[in-house]
Amino acid sequence: MGYALVGLEALIIIYCGVRGKEALFKASVIITFLQNFILIVFSRWFNGSTTTLFILLKELAIYYGVFVYWLAKLCRKDFRFNIIDAAFVIFLLYSVVNMVINHSNISAAIASLRQFLIPYSCYYFGRYVYRNNNQDRLISFFFKAMFVLALVSLVIDIFDPKQFWESLGFKQYQFNKTGSTLYSTDSFYTYDFGFKLRRLTSLLADPLAYAHLIGIAILLFLAKKYRENWMELVFFGSAILCFSKFHVMLIMVLAYLIVMRNTKTGWIRDLWTICLIVAVVFGYNYLTDYTAGLSANTATGNHFSALRNGFENMSLFGGGLGTSGFNALLYGDSAATVKTSIDTSTIESFFATLLSQVGLLGSVIYYIGVICIVRKLKMMFSETSDFKYYSCFVMLFAVLVESLVSASSISMLGSGISFIFAGLLEQKYKSKISKL
Repeated sequence: MGYALVGLEALIIIYCGVRGKEALFKASVIITFLQNFILIVFSRWFNGSTTTLFILLKELAIYYGVFVYWLAKLCRKDFRFNIIDAAFVIFLLYSVVNMVINHSNISAAIASLRQFLIPYSCYYFGRYVYRNNNQDRLISFFFKAMFVLALVSLVIDIFDPKQFWESLGFKQYQFNKTGSTLYSTDSFYTYDFGFKLRRLTSLLADPLAYAHLIGIAILLFLAKKYRENWMELVFFGSAILCFSKFHVMLIMVLAYLIVMRNTKTGWIRDLWTICLIVAVVFGYNYLTDYTAGLSANTATGNHFSALRNGFENMSLFGGGLGTSGFNALLYGDSAATVKTSIDTSTIESFFATLLSQVGLLGSVIYYIGVICIVRKLKMMFSETSDFKYYSCFVMLFAVLVESLVSASSISMLGSGISFIFAGLLEQKYKSKISKL
């Protein structure tokens, strides 16, 4: 059964790839939304290899888009590198050399490189899927798919999330994915307010990834000139129920900037004003935990401790791909952690994990390219006054800040779609400029 579902997914991706760029984008979005639900419901018929293959097939569609984009780019007579292209190529070569020199565990190294390249691969995929001013159709499709996801997620979370997902096979799914009999549903709750609080698990069974999706949906939704009130209620309802983590707080605070600039006075502005006040209180909670002692065994303390640990143990070239963080814990061995003198607390910070693996030099190269992607959106907004650019800029700026204290800030399931839209919107801008 597991292999049959993998085969069906492969056929869908191949068919959509033949149909064209838009079909491939839509297939990627739908498969992303349904991926975890399918893997959980049918977990008894999956094993470790089929689970990994099911996840990677969707990403192969994205890598195919990246390959075709670069092939077309290299074949053009007016081909030239920009800063983003240079950072991507240099970081990729640097990482491979780093992996070889440090004799990294190949499975952990590939898994780490896959995560690190998500911003670049999704960005280039976004540039690939653009065709004949189709960005509005693709964004509209995402809105409709996101609305269905948000509506279903609100219904699902009427039930107790732990009991609901365990009854469907969450424990077996975790075993298939990690190979460990130990599993946890701690991510379904937050302890950041000093007590246990439920979070919106959504159809993804992943509150963190869903928070990123609802974040970019709201930001792009606010940028539209015409908005349906019934969709606003569903999106805002999902966002408020997600309002239990640092990155969601940051997204909502930054979203307030769009509301102030792009909506008339009314209940929407009042709602976001309330959210902003709550965000300030929540931010104070983080600062209190920080000043009280970073070694405290709290969710907040662990995130800041991971960041501090990354700085304290950093080196110029790093310890090698896959030698620290979650992938080292999952695919590597204890020697990998001892080798770099970085303890496993770096798994709570994407930046700290990157810093410990590729060093200060690799991290600088990496963030130069990603920051340029974000910065270009702000520049294009200044020239076009199109709030879709500003919305995407706000979201990715929040993701960059979040990456300092969250390991799951960069993920194909969550923030990947925001980088796809960044590439899509930039390609639209360049296409428009070339016609002038």
